Amino acid sequence: MKSLASLLLAFTLASGAGSAPAKEPARLDGTTEASFEASFAKLVRSLKAPERRTLALGLFGALLKHECLAPDAVVHLTFMPVEPKDGQMIRPCREHLHGMSYPEILQAGEPPAKEAAAELPNNSVRDFPSTPDT
Repeated sequence: MKSLASLLLAFTLASGAGSAPAKEPARLDGTTEASFEASFAKLVRSLKAPERRTLALGLFGALLKHECLAPDAVVHLTFMPVEPKDGQMIRPCREHLHGMSYPEILQAGEPPAKEAAAELPNNSVRDFPSTPDT
């Protein structure tokens, strides 16, 4: 019976029940300029190169409506991936990003479904004539 209990304990530990909880995603701290720049650098360093480009586009979409980006920041986010040092460039927008993680920034940068639908071209699929029945 003792060996059965030991075997059951070993199985439980091996299956992950005894493992540490999942790591929380990096979040931006906008309470001060220094904390924002440090947390921005940490978040960017946690990303792979393609994710850094995606983050730039997410930041662009999320912050453009707040009109807090300088013109050079708009150009940079449009064409370049973000780097850890770029926190100072978007620091004027820190209150809009406070507490946000990478996925939350991307979600905030997406256009609402209604706006996305309004951007469909006039010759979208719904405008094509139907084929005659044979």
